[in-house]
Amino acid sequence: MEIRQLLYGKSKRFRYRILFGISETEVNIYRIRHTAQQYLTKDDVEL
Repeated sequence: MEIRQLLYGKSKRFRYRILFGISETEVNIYRIRHTAQQYLTKDDVEL
């Protein structure tokens, strides 16, 4: 499964990372995290 990311926000201070996947019929959003948070590890992600 491919996980994509989108950075959303107008300024660097208020920017969010949206982790999502796309299937044939839907978009699944897995996480929305502030960019100041630490990166996710494989143990943090349960799909």
